Amino acid sequence: MRIQDITLDDIELAYKKLKSYIYHENFNLHLRLKLAKYESSHNLPEKFENLRVLLSECSRGEFLKFDQLIRKIDYTLVVKSFRKNDKDKDKETPLVFTENNENGEYSVEKYNPFIDCPIEIHLISILWILKIGSKLDEGLTSSCFGNRLYQNSEGEIEENSLKLFYPYFHKYNEWRDASIKKAKELHNLGLDVILLNLDVESYYHSMDFDISSIKVGIEFKWLNLLLSSIHGTYQDLIFTNSILEGSSRKILPIGLISSNILANYYLKEFDDIIISKDHPAHYGRYVDDINIIYSNPRLPDNLEDFPRQRLTADRWSWGETSLDFNEEENKIKIKVKDNELSFQLKKVKLFYFKHNESVTVLNEFEKEISRNSSEFKFLPETSDIMESFETACYKLSYSDTINKLRSIDKFDPDKLGASKHLSKLIFSTKYIQNIDSDTISKISKEVNSFFSGERGLVLNSLWEKVITFYLINRNKNALIEFARIILKSIDKVESIDKVDSKTKGLKEELLLHFINSLSMAFALDEKFLTEELIKTLRLYTSKACIWEKLDIERLKNNTKHLIQSNLLRHNYIVFPLINYQNIKLESYRNFNLEKWIVPSKENVISEGLPSIDEFEILIEQATNKEYKTKYSPRFVHYHEMCLFEGIKKLNASPLFHKQNDLLASFMERNIANKSFNVTLTDPAEECEDLLAYKIPGYENKTKLTIGLVNIRVDIENSINNFKGRPNLSFSRLYELNQILNQAIKNKCDLIIFPENSIPFHWMPILTDFSRRSEIGIIGGVEHIANENKEVYNYVTVILPFMLNDYRNAFVDFRLKKDYSHSEKHFIEGHTGYMIPKDQMEKEKLRMYQWKGMFFSVFNCFELADISKRALFKGNVDFVVSVEHNKDVNYFSNISESVVRDIHSYFIQVNTSQYGDSRIVKPSATATKDIAKIKGGENVSLLTSTIDIKSLRDFQKKEFTLQKEDRRFKPTPPGFKLNKKRQ
Repeated sequence: MRIQDITLDDIELAYKKLKSYIYHENFNLHLRLKLAKYESSHNLPEKFENLRVLLSECSRGEFLKFDQLIRKIDYTLVVKSFRKNDKDKDKETPLVFTENNENGEYSVEKYNPFIDCPIEIHLISILWILKIGSKLDEGLTSSCFGNRLYQNSEGEIEENSLKLFYPYFHKYNEWRDASIKKAKELHNLGLDVILLNLDVESYYHSMDFDISSIKVGIEFKWLNLLLSSIHGTYQDLIFTNSILEGSSRKILPIGLISSNILANYYLKEFDDIIISKDHPAHYGRYVDDINIIYSNPRLPDNLEDFPRQRLTADRWSWGETSLDFNEEENKIKIKVKDNELSFQLKKVKLFYFKHNESVTVLNEFEKEISRNSSEFKFLPETSDIMESFETACYKLSYSDTINKLRSIDKFDPDKLGASKHLSKLIFSTKYIQNIDSDTISKISKEVNSFFSGERGLVLNSLWEKVITFYLINRNKNALIEFARIILKSIDKVESIDKVDSKTKGLKEELLLHFINSLSMAFALDEKFLTEELIKTLRLYTSKACIWEKLDIERLKNNTKHLIQSNLLRHNYIVFPLINYQNIKLESYRNFNLEKWIVPSKENVISEGLPSIDEFEILIEQATNKEYKTKYSPRFVHYHEMCLFEGIKKLNASPLFHKQNDLLASFMERNIANKSFNVTLTDPAEECEDLLAYKIPGYENKTKLTIGLVNIRVDIENSINNFKGRPNLSFSRLYELNQILNQAIKNKCDLIIFPENSIPFHWMPILTDFSRRSEIGIIGGVEHIANENKEVYNYVTVILPFMLNDYRNAFVDFRLKKDYSHSEKHFIEGHTGYMIPKDQMEKEKLRMYQWKGMFFSVFNCFELADISKRALFKGNVDFVVSVEHNKDVNYFSNISESVVRDIHSYFIQVNTSQYGDSRIVKPSATATKDIAKIKGGENVSLLTSTIDIKSLRDFQKKEFTLQKEDRRFKPTPPGFKLNKKRQ
């Protein structure tokens, strides 16, 4: 072996993974802003080349430039908790509950230091992971769940993916659920079970790990030495400044991503000890959080002694690791060489389940997990949002019966509850045009009250969400009041030991975090950031060390860097991929304001769609060095590209004639998909009037559960929509959310809306819902006009699919080929508006193959054309017609003709005031209607199931056998079953 150098490809891969990691990590805004500035300030290729040269010199033993780099290492301080007033802790005093959360000062009890270093050092840590850390990760057992590297099927780091680690929530859920499942399995076998949960105290700062001791091949030993030097510089800084107590030891820098790998590796021998010597029924570790399960264990007289006796028996030793019990400190110690890690017994959780008793606590825990998980599946409805913010953000605990006031034991803020409710508020209000001002005012007062005083400082990770909510709703007064509350609280922060340098450091870090939170929100709408606003905010703090940093130029630079590097919050952007557009930065700001990013008031809702010449995805420009696609921090979903291309082509031609080109572009833009070889259109199946799409992924289904959306369609909404005044009201959005939630509850495979029922602006909601829930959607889009005042009537088909373990959604907008006479009349009756005749002539009907089923969709009046219906005879399992139609008798006759002539299921969905929405099958009159609905004031979803296999089996039979079968009427003359349906 010989020494190996790092290549530019290595550095580029490391950068992509670093950027994606930082983008998905929600807490460290300081690092996000630092990366944004790094990318947008200078030429990235030049920076990569400089780093390559530096590393090449290091590999040859030349460390001059590297030494200059590590001298820039610093630290930041993050508050963990504030000290309670415990001067009378030995006296018996009443337990006091109060909503007054404001005190004279806030004394910091605990804080954590984070490494603050140049981006080049973070890149070195990623390169170390790719070249060395990956080998350490390979040596860990499957019992180690946390911070595991994302691997391909060959067990190697997946280079064709942005992911560095498996997603936190996937692995954490896997770790937690495996323990619960095993405990219940053993209990069901009639065994006594103990589940022991342990947590290492201050893990990252308790270890003493010499990285240079890791066995590394000669090719990258120099790289391991660099990481060791980085750790050493940081450690010296921390202990020299007395940031951590105790003598100097080789701790792990929190915030350096390589520490995630080392934290796992440090306890590898401990894992081996437990598994090989203790022989538990199950063992699982998530970094420093440990679950051990024992079946039929030998128990001491006092159950509380079990952890100490079991884990500190004489047999505990392995290599340089052993376990012991410290009687004086009442702690179990893991000894690694000369270092000790502690399990505090007071934090140990032991669950004992006798074989003849229930496991109620585990069952209830699972139910609670399921309830929390299902919250993220469902869209927020009115009752969820309009309930008291405070009700959603507190936990009330009782020590006795719930009926007694004196039974109240705890009344604590619920950080997760507050975070979820703020997310619901943002999601709900970003898509609507006008919200009742009294409602917003009420919510704002409750939010600001909740974040007052010490509580607001502890929940600093939620500041950005609060500011974003106010920005989306243009609530400047509430934002100013929130800032006043936070800045006043920061002024009152005091350090543990009253050492001024630490106090100032903690204050400064809290303020910088507040500034970064403002920056993240203002990146969505820079116009909200004004000199007047900042001057007002500065009035609310008396300390010069604080307000001098609250500077408008700092904020403007931050937002500029976030926009240019594309590190703003994409999930808050209403229409997908607008932030990838090919527009110069100066006009991008203006384009970014109110017009698209935050469609709440004066924006695209009233201004119409952007012109095509401004609407290009930015790939790579040599002029301004923006690499928004090349260095995208996240996976770009197929449905996002469909919607983006939909707007772009609105003025040019009917949408989506070239789905294969779009798919190729999709695969090119996502490095995870470079190996795909998938097409959506089979050219051999194209005919003069028809396009056939085959949607990849998912197993074939034999039955389909379909939901018919019973909703009143007001044609005035369509008229206002094409005139640039869409009805995007609160009530309409929650009708939509109710329908989508019902689809989940009823386990629908496909839901169908009437014609002209869906605002085009809400297509991102539907497409993302379809992708996540794996439910197909068909519906009519409200009329929309281009800049030439041509009015389009689209039916949309959204079909979820899987590629390479990624959920995606195929989106097809098809222009209506036959506008009804009354439809032409009301469009052309508005001065200057017209129907798009040329595009209508070019448009083609569709046939979709999805989950093994074949179907087509008609848009109301099109169904009256018998030649169009004839195209699908023998070729489809069902036909869908979306309608806004008064003449229900005429279309009722057509529906009965369709099922007989085409011999397929027929699904018709009309507006509720006209009705006759139904599912029909080709059978006797008494049984032909599978489901049927009309009317009703409330929106609803009527569900039923069609049996595809039964229909095909029947169609394969000869006439005599069909007559005997009687499940369906016999097939018509000339009927030929498409071979692919057999």
